Amino acid sequence: MSHEIEADFKDNWETEATQCLNCTSFENHEGVGYCSEAKGDVPFTAHCDFFQSKE
Repeated sequence: MSHEIEADFKDNWETEATQCLNCTSFENHEGVGYCSEAKGDVPFTAHCDFFQSKE
């Protein structure tokens, strides 16, 4: 999925349930977080407007 708007990342997001780690676009590459939406490395504890829960 391609987006023409910015993801508006927030580092150290307080709500664990909506952190990158719990997003469908998040991948763990040997201890480094990667976002398939943003096409780049992201912190495990960040959050952005593209968040979609794994649950």
